[in-house]
Amino acid sequence: MAGKWQEMAGKWQEMAGKWQESGRKWQESDRKWQEVAGKWQEVAGKWQEMAGKWQEVAGSGRKMAGKWQEVAGKWQEVAGKWQENGRKMAGIGRL
Repeated sequence: MAGKWQEMAGKWQEMAGKWQESGRKWQESDRKWQEVAGKWQEVAGKWQEMAGKWQEVAGSGRKMAGKWQEVAGKWQEVAGKWQENGRKMAGIGRL
């Protein structure tokens, strides 16, 4: 009977060893996944940073576009006055 108990105890020890090994592998795997997840978070953070910068650039672009429209409007105004003056001068020339 004692022999059977020893045999059983040996099998339980073997099983415990396998479970320990399995647990260690899971921990290692988990650590690697956490490492990978950490790198993805880092990448995501960089993408967010880039997106922020692009929004900033787009905002500046919109401001610039607004200023260019303003400048274009002033040039149109000037061109209109030149046309008007040209017509007046042409009218005087006809007299």
